[in-house]
Amino acid sequence: MGRKREIWVVLGVMLVGIWGIAGLWKVAGLPTSHDSIAHMARMYAYAEGLKDGIFPVLWARRMFWGIGSPVLMLNYQMPYYFAMVWHGIGLNFDDSFKTVLSLSHILSGILMYWTLRSRYKTLPSLLGAILYLLSPYRFLNIYVRAAMGEVVAAMFPPIILAGLWRRSFTLQTIGWAGLFLSHPVGSALYSGIFLGYTVLASGLRDIGNTLKKFFLPYLLALMIAAFNILPTLALTKYTYYSPANSNTLRNFPTLRQLVYSPWGYGFSTEDNQDQMSFQVGIIQWLLAGMTLGIIVWKRKENKETWELKYYTFVFVVAISLMLQKIATPVYIHLGMGKIIDYPWRILMIFSFIAAVCAPQIMKLMKTKAMQIGLAVLLISGAIYTNRNHIRINLVWPWPSDSFQHGTGDAYGEYAARSRETHEGSEFYDLAEFTAGEGKIQVVKDISNETIIVIEANQTSIVRLNMMYFPGWKVRINGENVGVDVTKSPTSTSSQCFVTRRVAKHIDDSGLIACHVKEGTTEIEAKYEALPVQRSGNLITLSGIGILLWQIFRSFYRPTTNVKRLSKT
Repeated sequence: MGRKREIWVVLGVMLVGIWGIAGLWKVAGLPTSHDSIAHMARMYAYAEGLKDGIFPVLWARRMFWGIGSPVLMLNYQMPYYFAMVWHGIGLNFDDSFKTVLSLSHILSGILMYWTLRSRYKTLPSLLGAILYLLSPYRFLNIYVRAAMGEVVAAMFPPIILAGLWRRSFTLQTIGWAGLFLSHPVGSALYSGIFLGYTVLASGLRDIGNTLKKFFLPYLLALMIAAFNILPTLALTKYTYYSPANSNTLRNFPTLRQLVYSPWGYGFSTEDNQDQMSFQVGIIQWLLAGMTLGIIVWKRKENKETWELKYYTFVFVVAISLMLQKIATPVYIHLGMGKIIDYPWRILMIFSFIAAVCAPQIMKLMKTKAMQIGLAVLLISGAIYTNRNHIRINLVWPWPSDSFQHGTGDAYGEYAARSRETHEGSEFYDLAEFTAGEGKIQVVKDISNETIIVIEANQTSIVRLNMMYFPGWKVRINGENVGVDVTKSPTSTSSQCFVTRRVAKHIDDSGLIACHVKEGTTEIEAKYEALPVQRSGNLITLSGIGILLWQIFRSFYRPTTNVKRLSKT
């Protein structure tokens, strides 16, 4: 009977999750959300790279209107590999994208229920799981922003919490690795939350051992994510991207917006005339008030009250870090703008706080009737207050494949610094003569490699209309040649060089060009993993090996044969 009841409860959580994402599927096509076009461009690039046998996929060959982009290697990657699984079994790109959003949302609720169930009874766990699914910011990420990384990342905090409660090295490692590979800002926020929780849970005793138990799975997770993290840290400096581009200090929401702000599908602005909602959630505010009341009422220290005190402290700090007058000095002196580009991203933690506090509040109630009443109040309130948040705005009128040549980011910030602008450049040909004349034949053109054969009538310069970025190697007639990033286009001291802008109507800078002699010349340009990328791959493989060994040890514990002595 108990197992059947658990199945029905999980189905109930699934139904709430399905209710929350149903709006994605009412109309066919790609929703006109903030990041949906960028995600489409990246998904097409991942599909092409995997088709060409490349893993991990590093270079987006068709982006920036055909000159390519390093955006894939410099951003979170795991959500796109999830999408490729669904695309691989036959879904189109639109539906693969929506499937990742949908399943991630539903699974986050199920995982939260599973985590809470290890400590609480069925009803408190059900309440926490449903509140985890129903918060305005969760629906903002799904329907307004299409924040694929944040939606996927929501699955992993429950796994980390389960690992802490169960003292499971494996669960903590999996949770942290998933978070690192899904969303960097979420990783930073939850690192602080769970570190503080772990230290306080120890009763401030044996801090050294406590920190060791926290950081060992944390560091192993960093190893597993190294193939993604190391290139991001090492190579982003070669692009125009910087968190400072977002003008962090001018994008704070107001307290009024956090309490309530109208739902909209527009963008965040620097004058607080935002066209999107930054509300924490009425139910989340109500829970915060109830938690504060319980802390004042139950002054006697016990396990429930210290946790409620801690999460109340986190709630207050999180609100403070989103208020301009309070938070500006903190962001300036601690350099937080390098981590959090938009302060309102902190909203992601409030659904988690509500989910873990609600069961504790329910547990403190004396009668079953009071517990049921609280659950009905909070769940019905969460459904009612979010009823208008579960719908898309419009659908793009163009097919998704029309987006594959975009920049894959907000405004071209992942353009290489060798280019004079952030703009993409659409050239008619893959390669062309910029000096001299002749014929060019394209022999091979895949995501990370291009081979052309040139028949030059005289000594010439041929430009490959491909964005140069560290990692591109050029071979002429089978011999490696360097690519000079410092010389001018007229220099003959280097056989290949990075172009400077000449044209006025189009940005032709930052491309690869080579001097060729009269006659036949073969040029091969191939993107090859840099040492930092190869090192990241090796570290990741090592981390996965350690995790698999740990899992094996947890299932296989050899017994020692003990020789029994006879009484005689």
